Amino acid sequence: MIDFLKNTWQRWFGDNDPPPPPAGWDGGPATALLLRLREEPALRAKLGVAEAKALLGALQQGFGLEHRAGLEQLLGMLLVKTAADQEALGRALDDFQLSRARAYWQQAEAARLAAVSKPDAATPADPALPQEPPTPTPPLPTPARPAPATPAYQSNIQLELSLSTGALTALPDLPEPAAPAEASLPPQGHRFIFTDDYQPVSPRQMDQIWRFLRKPSRTGGRTDELDLPRTVERLARQGWLDRPEWQRDQFNKVHLVLLLDHGGSMLAWQSLARQLAASALGGGGHRAAEVFWFHNLPQQFESAQQPGLLFRDPGHLRSEKMEKLLQRCSKQNTEVLIFSDAGAARGHHNPARIEQTRLWLQLWKRHVSTVAWLNPMPAARWWGSSAEWISHQAGMFESTPRGLMDAVNHLRGR
Repeated sequence: MIDFLKNTWQRWFGDNDPPPPPAGWDGGPATALLLRLREEPALRAKLGVAEAKALLGALQQGFGLEHRAGLEQLLGMLLVKTAADQEALGRALDDFQLSRARAYWQQAEAARLAAVSKPDAATPADPALPQEPPTPTPPLPTPARPAPATPAYQSNIQLELSLSTGALTALPDLPEPAAPAEASLPPQGHRFIFTDDYQPVSPRQMDQIWRFLRKPSRTGGRTDELDLPRTVERLARQGWLDRPEWQRDQFNKVHLVLLLDHGGSMLAWQSLARQLAASALGGGGHRAAEVFWFHNLPQQFESAQQPGLLFRDPGHLRSEKMEKLLQRCSKQNTEVLIFSDAGAARGHHNPARIEQTRLWLQLWKRHVSTVAWLNPMPAARWWGSSAEWISHQAGMFESTPRGLMDAVNHLRGR
């Protein structure tokens, strides 16, 4: 495998030798990842010798192996410069996860078949006698055997699982083979399955809660339903009825602004942040909601006169000045929900961050109706951190169904 990695490196980059791999390092997944990235025209020109060495060195040190978001962030810092690069990187990672997951299942199935079809030591049959097909018998319990030596592919499977997290459950056409009672798969190390089903708030609950955030107004187009009170009022005022009054469409006046903290300690809740935004824009009924991403505070934030930038995508490729956003806000109808741990994840007390966040919240309160803060950390973890002090500046709630409902009621003024 090491020779194959060296040959692949020389075929790509010439005679420059790759960095020496540590003991036990399997270059299969890393090689497959580099090959797949080279297939994207938008990324091929950006993946040079320096970037490839930096990527391999980071993977050898364990960076980007915990989950898909970490690997995507690592590759984004190395390769992504435009929105086209971000799309190409997403395609490459999806294809890479799918191919490595298929390879993992093939290895697992081969190991299972090898364990099932291994013949036991028995007396050889006489070739002169006619052979009868064996009758099926229920499997007998096998006696305990000493633990076999660790197979050569065990480290490969462990690394596959590290680099392919999230893709193993995304293959409905490749179910995990059921092992018989007498056979078991080799040890696979730690296995992490990342799915949206384990979020503290389910997508259905989010959709239902978002629908409560409404300020109805009948100022839309005319409907075919008669508005009887207004018709009677018109008749009484004029003394005759020249035309009836019709009801108008009812629409939601709420202008929702979602501010999602990501990166750093918030990386663990990035999928929950995406789910919050998708639910509000989809089943929650706030199709005109504006979603912005930031890290701890808006970039280049200094004061109310220089509030900095927010980003419309988690890759920080499309920025917008906060001055323009505040001009679209309304003191009557704009509601702001901030999703951030406010420093509670690490438990730090940062006076500078507390003061800057206080100024930032004061700026929002001068231009919008209400501000609510949704914290993914439980309330018991806020004490002693920056979140405890920030919670006194804005209504802060836990990321639970009850907490999200309380945050929506806070935005409704209840």
